[in-house]
Amino acid sequence: MCNLPYDQNPDIAFITIPNDGTAGNPYLRAQHVKLQRSTKTMTDLLPQYLETVPNYQQVWDAIGSTLVVFELQLTDLFVDAGVGGEKQTLTFN
Repeated sequence: MCNLPYDQNPDIAFITIPNDGTAGNPYLRAQHVKLQRSTKTMTDLLPQYLETVPNYQQVWDAIGSTLVVFELQLTDLFVDAGVGGEKQTLTFN
């Protein structure tokens, strides 16, 4: 197993950006998210990806053996439904 920068510093932040032309610019944002390697492998998750992601078999065939699964542990997630939409913070324990 190779070491990645996240192995030394698992504290990350992220924001989602819709790429499907969704009106209003909805997004999710979180800070101080703990990132850790999962005990699951992409082989474990492959059936779900094939069922839900169009053309995922092509991705799997090209790079499947190199993919690493991580889990995100977060406490607060800011949800913005977009212009005119609801804004809320979800808290997880």
